[in-house]
This record gives sequence, structure tokens and C-alpha cells, in this order.
Amino acid sequence: MAEIETDNNNILKKLQLIWDSMVSDPKQALEDSQKIEKEAIEAGYTIGIRDSKLYQGWCLIYLSKLKEAIEILTDLSGNYKNDDDSEAHINVLNALGTAYNDLDDRINAFYYYSLGLKLSRKAGLLNRELSIRSNMGSFYLENKNYSKALNHFKEILEKTDDSSEFLELKSVIMIDIGQCYYNLHRFEEAEKYLLNSRTLLKKLNNRVNDADCLHELCKINYARGDIEQAKKYIDETLKLCSKIDNVRLECELYLMLGDIEHDFKYYLKTNVLSRIINHKSAYKNSCLKLGEHYEKTEDFKRALHYIKEHHDTERESNNLAAEKRFHNLEMEFEIERNKKNAELFQLQNIELKESLNWMTILNKIARETMSSLDLDSIFNTVYSNINLLMDAELF
Repeated sequence: MAEIETDNNNILKKLQLIWDSMVSDPKQALEDSQKIEKEAIEAGYTIGIRDSKLYQGWCLIYLSKLKEAIEILTDLSGNYKNDDDSEAHINVLNALGTAYNDLDDRINAFYYYSLGLKLSRKAGLLNRELSIRSNMGSFYLENKNYSKALNHFKEILEKTDDSSEFLELKSVIMIDIGQCYYNLHRFEEAEKYLLNSRTLLKKLNNRVNDADCLHELCKINYARGDIEQAKKYIDETLKLCSKIDNVRLECELYLMLGDIEHDFKYYLKTNVLSRIINHKSAYKNSCLKLGEHYEKTEDFKRALHYIKEHHDTERESNNLAAEKRFHNLEMEFEIERNKKNAELFQLQNIELKESLNWMTILNKIARETMSSLDLDSIFNTVYSNINLLMDAELF
């Protein structure tokens, strides 16, 4: 029995190491968690099997292999009941919400986020609740409600502290705030939050989010015309992307490099990579850039091919975008309604507490006055208790 417990503890320690390394090297963490799953299966250790599958799901999300992630996480979520408010279940729901959100499936994303939010509040897990609320802020960003998104993220940031429990969450929220400021063309404020986020990310060795943070810094410097600094950030981000296998972000960076260097080879790189990983937006943009390039060089056959590809992809994207925007607005409405319901619930709680306080004191008055026949004693009892409820000096 002691030997089994030791084996299980060793599996847990290995899993903790994987969790810590996941954001710095998701590719290696995925391989390690698959090995641990086999060990846990051989040991018949249910928690080890469950956690290794969850970590595989997160690693696949970080590697932009979203359909594979959803398959693993959906299978894992079948082990829980809908009202199970354990932290393990909430983590699975948050991961599923993130995977569907990255896949642009807002309906499923909102469903899993909402359920996770409800259960985290029920369990009193503030860190989980704020993490899910932070993820839900993407609905504001998608609808270009940047001011509302900014207020949303700042409100969440205020509820965190400097404990290790919140450091990773704070670093992500600061990236989101930086993104809001960037879209509002307030570049200095955006840069301040992003640089603060990088300080935390380096401390946490979180290379996945650091790559996103660097990408935002690339965009800021490019937008304000500091091309040299933008290129430095692009080089740094590309090196990081190759280490964490973030092909999706590489596509965005090659598009930016093509614009800076006026070199169509970067657009070709984006075109090939985006087609492999089915990154529609990057593929569409690279087709447009290549079409324009070949038109200028009078290679009309190729120009026609790429412009046609751009047109077909854009038409498909526009249909999806219209549908997505409609659903996003529905989600926004639900978030606002949930927020108002939560505020109403809080007010009702305060009112109920006040009513209970009145009833308790009135009950105390009744008990104490009934136990005495002395009028002075009764008046003193009533007076002292009434003063707890209101100013009764003239009583």
C-alpha cells in the first residue's frame, strides 16, 4: 500500500513539473504528459490519468492544435456532472472555453465559460472565477468594444493581489489591457502595461504568453513608425515562436515583415504555413499581398490565382464574421445581464441581512420583556435594543 502511495506521489510531482513547464515549452510538456498518462494507467491512478489529459489539452491549445485539444477535453469533461464544482472540473471547462474561443466558436466558448464561472463562484474559487472572467473579455474585443473591454479587464485586475496565486493571471490581463489601449491608439499606455506584463512573464518563465506580449509590442512600434524597434521585437518573437512551435503567430509576424521589408517571400511563407494550420485570416491576407505583387510584376496568371483565393476566402470569412458578430453580441448581452444579476443578488443579500438583524433584535426584546414584570427594566431593555436599530434618544 505504501509503495502504491509513493508511486502516485511521484506521478503527482512529475505532473507539477509539467504544469510549470507547459507555458515555456508546450511541445515538450505534451510529450511528457503523454508519458505520465501511460504511467498513471499502469498504476491505476485515476487522478494522474485525469490531470495528464488536462495538461495535454492545454498544451494542444498553446500549440494551436485546437480540434485535438477539444477532443481530449470533451472526453475528460464526461467524467464530471454539470453541477460538480471541483477545481479539476472548472479547469476542464475553462480549457474547453478557451479552445472553442480560439476556434472562433463563440456559442460553445460562452457555454463552457458560463458554466465554469457559475461553479467557481459556488466553490468560492476567486482565482478560477477571475481567470474565466478574463477569458470572457474576448467577446468585447471581438466586437471592437475596446473601452468596455478596458473597463472589464481593469475591474478584474483590481481584484488580484501580488500573491503567487495571481501572478500569471495578472500578466495575461495586462496584455489584454495593452491590446485595448493599442486599439484605442493610446500607445504609451499600451506599452507600459505590456512591459509590466513582460516583467512578470520572465519571472514565471511563461514563454507562451511572452510571445503574445512581444507581438503586441511589435504592433505598437510599427503603428507609431519606429520600424527598427518593431523589427527587433519581431526577431525576438520569431525566435520564441520556433521554441514553442507557435506557427499561428509566426504567420502574423511574416505578414508584418513582408510589409516592412517589401519582400513577397515573407507573404509566400505565410501563405504556406497558414494553409497547413488552417489560419484563414493570415491565408486571406497573404493571398491579397501576393496577388498585388504578381500584378505589379505582370505575372497575371499567378496574380489571378491569388486574388481569386483571396476573394473566395474573404467571402467565406465575411459570412462567418457576420454570424460570429451576431453571437458575440448575444454573449455580451448575457455577460452584462449576469453582472447585473450578481449585483442585484448582492443587494438582496444586504437587505436580507438587515431584515434578519431587525428580526433578531425584536425577538430578543420580546424574550427579555416577557421574562420580567419590572417596568423600568422593560423600558431599559427596549430602549437599549431599539438604539441598535435607530437613534432612539427621544423614545
